[in-house]
Amino acid sequence: MRKVSKGLGLTVAAMFTSFELEGVPEEIARINGLLAGRSPAELKLVERVLATLFEELDRDSGSEADNK
Repeated sequence: MRKVSKGLGLTVAAMFTSFELEGVPEEIARINGLLAGRSPAELKLVERVLATLFEELDRDSGSEADNK
């Protein structure tokens, strides 16, 4: 199982979670697999990083729309 999951770029947990997440896009399932088993402190850090990233992406896409 570990070899297969590693080859697919997934955790073993993510492979089994995919059965529970039927209909959920693969990208979301992969993100879920990355988050599984992380500590609350790590999850808070990831949330802050993603919030900052999305703010920058929104700001960049807004400035691109202004330039058109």
